[in-house]
Amino acid sequence: MSGIMWPYTKHAQESRITVDRTKIVQLYTHAEELGGQTVTVAGWIKSVRDMKNFGFVTVNDGSCFRDLQIVMNRETLANYDEIAHQNVSAAIVATGYGRNNIPFATDTRTEITCHARGAHFLNPAVRTIIDIGGQDSKIINLDETGHVTGFMMNDKCAAGTGRFLEMMARTLELDMAEMSRRGLTWDKELTISSMCTVFAESEVISLIADNHTDSDIIHGLNKSIAGKTAAMAARAKGQPPYMMTGGVARNRGVVQALEEKLGAKLLISENPDLCGALGAAQDAVMQDHVPEQINKHRNGAKNAHNGFLLLQKMPLSL
Repeated sequence: MSGIMWPYTKHAQESRITVDRTKIVQLYTHAEELGGQTVTVAGWIKSVRDMKNFGFVTVNDGSCFRDLQIVMNRETLANYDEIAHQNVSAAIVATGYGRNNIPFATDTRTEITCHARGAHFLNPAVRTIIDIGGQDSKIINLDETGHVTGFMMNDKCAAGTGRFLEMMARTLELDMAEMSRRGLTWDKELTISSMCTVFAESEVISLIADNHTDSDIIHGLNKSIAGKTAAMAARAKGQPPYMMTGGVARNRGVVQALEEKLGAKLLISENPDLCGALGAAQDAVMQDHVPEQINKHRNGAKNAHNGFLLLQKMPLSL
């Protein structure tokens, strides 16, 4: 191949290089349309074979099960030797409550660290993260460099978490998507006084018996969660801009109620429940080493990068 092949280095990440790349799945589903065109592809290196004057690189970007094999030519590729000594695969960083139970992980990081890294990567302006997940809720304060300056979390009970909403949805005989939708329109302001899952469920049952609508009850639940979360953000000295992460950020009713309590807009990414995973992946990319069990087949390659490759301006031939 001719063109440019870049390993994903710390400099590239810090410079926030962005490209209009083509997913590998598109190369297979639109083969006739893309054949002969110039494309940009990025992905994890699965194998590298160096035949001295030419070589083969197998890459996958996660868009499909099929890999992409690239032929590289020393005569047309200026950094041939650098690419030929790339590591195979990548570091694996585990996070979350079960992070210490992942036997194949090469490192672990706390949720707080990963959410901070992920949120800063998505939007460096963010100063406070409001994370409401399935088991806990937390407020994380960031400085301008994305480092954690403080945090507060509620991990003693399910109050105000995704699990709390799941229990209320079950009581109302709704799925989570329908619950989110119905919480956006209501007629009567109701107050759910208890955030304890058991007592709140009893309140909801009583409100149902009193013929209150699902929408009014859900709005009352959303207000309760918003009030509890906003109070925790105030105690943690949270400041805008705010970013909301975790699965509950997909619930527009909760988001709307929380924005009203905070008096500020919440920044929400396309996949807010994956922000921690994104931060873990960022950490893995930035690591300077690859474990021996991964690197032992690389014929003694030294100081190679962590197996992420950007192939830019690649003339495509399928």
